[in-house]
Amino acid sequence: MNIQRVLLRVMLASLAVAAAVGALAALTNETETFWRIIGTCALTSVAAGLLIPLSRHLDKDRSRPAALTGVAAIVVEFIVILALIWRVLDALGQRGEPYEMATVFVPVALAAAIFVYLLGAASTKWAGICGLTLDAVVFVAANIAIWSTPWNVAQKYGEVAGIIAIFSAMIVICLLGSGSGDRRWWRWIGIVTAVGAITANIYTVWNDVPNLERFLALLDSVPALCALANLLLLASLQGSQVWARRIALSAATITAVCTDLEFYIANDSGAISHDDPLARVAAAGGIITGCAAVGVAILVALNRKSKPKPIATDAIRDITVICPLCQKKNVLLIDTPGQCACGLKMTITIEEPHCSECGYLLIGLTSDRCPECGTAIHPAAPVQGSST
Repeated sequence: MNIQRVLLRVMLASLAVAAAVGALAALTNETETFWRIIGTCALTSVAAGLLIPLSRHLDKDRSRPAALTGVAAIVVEFIVILALIWRVLDALGQRGEPYEMATVFVPVALAAAIFVYLLGAASTKWAGICGLTLDAVVFVAANIAIWSTPWNVAQKYGEVAGIIAIFSAMIVICLLGSGSGDRRWWRWIGIVTAVGAITANIYTVWNDVPNLERFLALLDSVPALCALANLLLLASLQGSQVWARRIALSAATITAVCTDLEFYIANDSGAISHDDPLARVAAAGGIITGCAAVGVAILVALNRKSKPKPIATDAIRDITVICPLCQKKNVLLIDTPGQCACGLKMTITIEEPHCSECGYLLIGLTSDRCPECGTAIHPAAPVQGSST
């Protein structure tokens, strides 16, 4: 029996027990023990449901480390929440730190699983390394905020964790494809400004520096724009579909410029007016950017689903060719020397095209990028015929 079926049965059994115990508790008006049992069963069902999609990636070489990271995160979170349900952590006091830790652990662990997956390809390796490093910093800062006693210190550490989390996502997105030789030098502008934004925002939080809206607005918008541009350029689009990407990039640029200008004007007048033309243009550009970006994601999904079924090249035994000398058709066996009636000798060899970074099968691909890892593809000129 495979692991998916086992998890599905555990999920269904947990739901059945939760339903039975819940009904019994409602009818008999019993103590909270029944509700703890219900919570345990519901938690088990949710954990099993989350493990099902992860288990499908355990057999794949590239996604196995990320899947194992996700499984470990779910197991740890399951144990922590189970301990909270049964009040095992009461020995630590009646404070809510364990609950907050469990809440913080979920997004941090999910992000870690994504970053581990990025380590599997050369084009995303540095993005994964940087993401894991910053993810650990966010987790440490968040836990310091949770366990700090002075409220003002805890609040500042919480803000620091949020700042690093936001801009680390931008840095990781800017680094995607950095190992594939795409020569997007402007990605480093986004990375440098993101680091500057982290530094400036943290300095503002700890020192309560006023009137930095102009500087922070510019620092915040540049890495966001670079990250969006890099992500859109990684999308595998076909033909006229590239217009969706161009619209999204143009609208995002207009939104960023108008937002920065609005902050400069508002800083002089003392308030931001939503009736200002710049604010309206920025809002309109943001709406167009969001819709166009979602459209790009939909087009990428459709392109992946519509890709031709992989051809089993091992099943191809022969191929029909036209002799370049006498123009007669010949059926030649693959990798076997053959001879035309005119005496011309020919050997036919076929080879599947694969991505140089992740090994993805590229048969039928009409885009200029690998749909799996985003590596730029430089197809060779179509071969009209060859002979030996």
